[in-house]
Amino acid sequence: MEELFFSATPIQGSTPAAGALPVPSQYLWAVWDIYPGHDVRRPPLFSGIEPDAHGLLRRHSQFDIRIGDGDNHHFNERLREMARQPGMLVSSLRRSSGRHFLVAWETRIHYLMGLPPVFEVDGLGLADLHKRQEETGVAPDVSGYARAYLRRKEAEAAFCAPPGLDAEAIVPEFVYADHNEKYISTAPNWKRHRVVRKTPQTIFVDRFAYCTGEHMRRGWQAGVIYTAMIERAVFEETGRYYHQTLKAHFVHEPIARARAKALFRPGGRFSEPVLDLPAGDIQWAMGVLGVEAWPVTTGAVKKAFAKAAMLHHPDRGGHARAFIECRAARNLLLSRLSPFPERR
Repeated sequence: MEELFFSATPIQGSTPAAGALPVPSQYLWAVWDIYPGHDVRRPPLFSGIEPDAHGLLRRHSQFDIRIGDGDNHHFNERLREMARQPGMLVSSLRRSSGRHFLVAWETRIHYLMGLPPVFEVDGLGLADLHKRQEETGVAPDVSGYARAYLRRKEAEAAFCAPPGLDAEAIVPEFVYADHNEKYISTAPNWKRHRVVRKTPQTIFVDRFAYCTGEHMRRGWQAGVIYTAMIERAVFEETGRYYHQTLKAHFVHEPIARARAKALFRPGGRFSEPVLDLPAGDIQWAMGVLGVEAWPVTTGAVKKAFAKAAMLHHPDRGGHARAFIECRAARNLLLSRLSPFPERR
């Protein structure tokens, strides 16, 4: 089963003008689908920039993944090496049609920061591709930056188009996979993979497990669009499916529960409900709790939650879904008011 890794490194801001205050360092971050050792040449799964350490902590809290411990950790050293590589970055991709896509950035760090390319051209023939590459005077990179860039554009188109601010939260569907099935262990190995969409023949699920808290954040939705395909008929008939490429057994939740119990491994995220929040998550949370103005104090949020909980708690005759939404709204607003994200 594939694993994600998180790395980060500070980068110095622009040089200030005479007499101006110095520009503080920003933080470059990256999420990898491969162990980021010194021999790794391909780009990270996705990356970006945060203005301060608090933003970096919030970014990492979106993912329950390994993080480099300290600035000199090799996770972070590889990212820093890539950011320091000079010269233009040029990358190309051969389409299934036989035509070529060509894209270029001023430097590699511009790509890592998520900045737009200097140029991008699609539909090039082989002769035109070679001509454009010669014009740049830079040997094309063959590490997959063009493919990763197109993935990023697909993610933005699929998940970042803002819906109306009154959009509702939804409860996503999950399938389960044991991420340590080769070993008999008491560790909580069962992890959830979100069902992205279904067709009559196929179930598309996130290739990487969803391991964070009770509400999905936009960073996860926008970044992770690598999917695995499950044959729907087989999965719905048997409750399980073996994915040859990932070497993983995907199963329904009841089967995951039974296997965990039989192996004395009750761990897993079976009982934690998850809400997939709309793009206007702050407005949604304020509406759920009846908070009228922003910013608001933590005390006001807690008071609004207590009032809503009295109304919607299942023990008081309310609906479980409404209470889950109230709790998620409270936690979201408190996390935005606090300088540090909640840790899960």
